[in-house]
Amino acid sequence: QVHRLRFALPTVASGEPACCGGAGGGIVHVMIRAPAVFNQSERIAPYSATLDGDGSFSIVVKIYPGEPPAYAAVSAHLGSLPVGEYAHVPSIRAQDWRRDAARVGMLCFGVGLVECLHPAEALLAPGAQV
Repeated sequence: QVHRLRFALPTVASGEPACCGGAGGGIVHVMIRAPAVFNQSERIAPYSATLDGDGSFSIVVKIYPGEPPAYAAVSAHLGSLPVGEYAHVPSIRAQDWRRDAARVGMLCFGVGLVECLHPAEALLAPGAQV
């Protein structure tokens, strides 16, 4: 199963992470921590997130369920969170890209395709070749 999950940025954050020349609304990388389960310690996994421009970000996650002895991964933890529940995001890092490029080639596959959508839309709007 593939899910798009939306998270609010913490209220203590000073707005969205600065990226893309300070224009906001870009791509960020987030680290998400899942709590310890069974005899496994905490797990952390990186995800590419899209800033939604309203104080939130979205990630697309393929859920890999796990039960003993396989043990659930971070994606299974995220898939089990009810709406309104908190997720531990210890790190958010901005990814910059050039908004004035006239021609751009992108290599996108799998769930990583989501990373290309926002820059492609922003570049196509003024007439760039993507």
